[in-house]
Amino acid sequence: MHAAEDVPGEPLVDDAGFEHDTRRHWPLNENRRLVARVDGEIVGNLGLAFRRAGTPDYEAHAPFLRAWGSAGICRGATPSWGR
Repeated sequence: MHAAEDVPGEPLVDDAGFEHDTRRHWPLNENRRLVARVDGEIVGNLGLAFRRAGTPDYEAHAPFLRAWGSAGICRGATPSWGR
């Protein structure tokens, strides 16, 4: 959303590149993404990653969750999973 503000000087990923990375299959991890919208416009997102069941060392990694995200102005936002 505001990548240029968050990490000045870093190249911006175009929409196709972002979608490609989002849909990428990771052999060791499951990934989920939640999107917040206001009037149809994406104003934030939350990514979650956790160890895929049945992978090597699953038990050691299973208690951990990696999360990341960004948000614009979310006043009145309804997450897409809440609609």
